[in-house]
Amino acid sequence: MNRLYGQNFGNKNAFTAFIRDNNNKITINFPVMPEGINESISASFSQQEIIGASRPRIVYSNTSAKTINMSLQNLTEDYIVSGFSDLNSYVKALQSLVYPTYGSGGIAISPNLTLVLGKRSISCVCTNVSVSWGNIVSQENTIMSCNVDLAFLVTRNTVPGAFEIMNEINEI
Repeated sequence: MNRLYGQNFGNKNAFTAFIRDNNNKITINFPVMPEGINESISASFSQQEIIGASRPRIVYSNTSAKTINMSLQNLTEDYIVSGFSDLNSYVKALQSLVYPTYGSGGIAISPNLTLVLGKRSISCVCTNVSVSWGNIVSQENTIMSCNVDLAFLVTRNTVPGAFEIMNEINEI
């Protein structure tokens, strides 16, 4: 059974953005446009000193997984998507993305997420959810606004080379 947390915007001009937890069959729509989307990849090299040479030999070691960071700014009770009772329950759903699912015998099953940003679909795990609570307080004495920063580590089934990366589709 697929539980859909969020709403179907029905507007073809709207930017589609959500996270799907593939282990738990849950989809969490973003009620605001993600901001500050950035990605980074780094490579490690080592230097081999060569006797009698005027420069070292640079040897490739490895390339890190791509990381994607983004922010959901100015989340308020007014913009919470359907399926959530309040801002706190929405934030808890996002925070749950960094935890494993436990199978029989207590075996931890790593998170398996799909981040969708427009036409791009990215397999990933969530490595960080950072919440900055705002100062809007309701009559029930609860905080009603926040900013959420999310960090993802892209997962792959294969180990690509430079040629595969240059010709890849559906990636940021």
